[in-house]
Amino acid sequence: MIKTEAAKVASAGTTIVCKNAPNASMFIDNHIDEIFCGPGMLQLLRENEKELDAFVLGCTCDVNIDIMREVTEEPVVGIGESSMLVAMILAISKVSVKRLIFFAP
Repeated sequence: MIKTEAAKVASAGTTIVCKNAPNASMFIDNHIDEIFCGPGMLQLLRENEKELDAFVLGCTCDVNIDIMREVTEEPVVGIGESSMLVAMILAISKVSVKRLIFFAP
């Protein structure tokens, strides 16, 4: 599903490669799952970083994004972080901040 949706917005000539981290659970339910998927994620990064121009983590909690960014010079983007940044940009244009003054008795 992620590959299909990404292909809809990718620039012409962009190749999208989707892979699951080896030995990782299908869903990240807790910190233990996050820790266990780390080695597989690093393995995939190392195996593919010479062929790929960027990495997108397809988990909304952006598991292990910091360590992925530390070990490669290629961009590493998480879908959770990206969605929050877009939401903040959209919110800025819609939200007005009013000055509040509180008086203590």
